Amino acid sequence: MRVDIVIGGCPVVTIDRPEIDDSRGFHIHSRAKVCPKCLEVWALMRTEKGGPFGIESQFCTGCRQGFDGEVVPGSLLDDRVSWTVDWDLVRYLPMALLQREFDLHVRAIQEDSHEQSFDLGIGIAKPFLEGGPNPGHYHGAEPPSGR
Repeated sequence: MRVDIVIGGCPVVTIDRPEIDDSRGFHIHSRAKVCPKCLEVWALMRTEKGGPFGIESQFCTGCRQGFDGEVVPGSLLDDRVSWTVDWDLVRYLPMALLQREFDLHVRAIQEDSHEQSFDLGIGIAKPFLEGGPNPGHYHGAEPPSGR
């Protein structure tokens, strides 16, 4: 089945994908993604078969309110009608849209990590890998034998 994807003022991208996705078992339907803040229709995904048309409320990349851990603003992968992620779509997107999705997800993780003061690298785990944050203090557990 052909699906036309339009993001903002960019040219139409047409992909071919099965009518029912493999991982979720849902029928693919046409949908529009509308930002609840600016009310911009920032993405359209139209199937050639017509049928049901979903309107999904999801922040665009310009109006993002911070990452809430569930929905990445501006991502095509989030299916707000079924509250699932359309992972199968990744198989059919052209490289430019795959790169866009990757960049959006990395940006969301980075922004969320700054808001949560969470270190995604080894930095947060390093003290524990080197014997704990306070060697000799085991927080209620018996120290390992031989120490």
